[in-house]
Amino acid sequence: LQPLLHKLAQLPDANAMELGRQGLSVLLPLIRWDSNTRYGRRIQVASMACLTSLMMGAYPMMIRHGGKITSELLSCVGRAQRDLQIQKKVQSRFGTAKKVDHDTKATIMVAVHTASAALVLCGNSAAEALTNVEHGSYSTEMKKSCSLIRRCSERHNSQTFNTGSVVY
Repeated sequence: LQPLLHKLAQLPDANAMELGRQGLSVLLPLIRWDSNTRYGRRIQVASMACLTSLMMGAYPMMIRHGGKITSELLSCVGRAQRDLQIQKKVQSRFGTAKKVDHDTKATIMVAVHTASAALVLCGNSAAEALTNVEHGSYSTEMKKSCSLIRRCSERHNSQTFNTGSVVY
């Protein structure tokens, strides 16, 4: 799926528009999936890579879905942060050897990157989702993630997203 979506994202006139809604209905549940296994994390990362290509290829309709996309990505970040905290508590309580969960940390980084791309491509609807978390009763780590997403989106925005005939 990823090679096809990547190819569609390179074509002019948003040829992936027809796949936009169907793609979101397939990819967002995979990103939302609450799995802390290595394979579950790999599926989430692959789904986020596909989502980035889908957003690029179907950019005109993504503005309508920015809040939903960003909410799912923030949810993924929050669950991964929770899993890291649980693992840290278990290790400290039982004195197990310190094990770094690279898959979970990589999932967080990819979700932040994907959310920053969504912020650039989806605009205000994505920004509103971040603002809700920043002003809500969420953890400090989640609020820091929102700040990181905003900083990364500024970096993305300073580079040019070329999506066919429209440049973001």
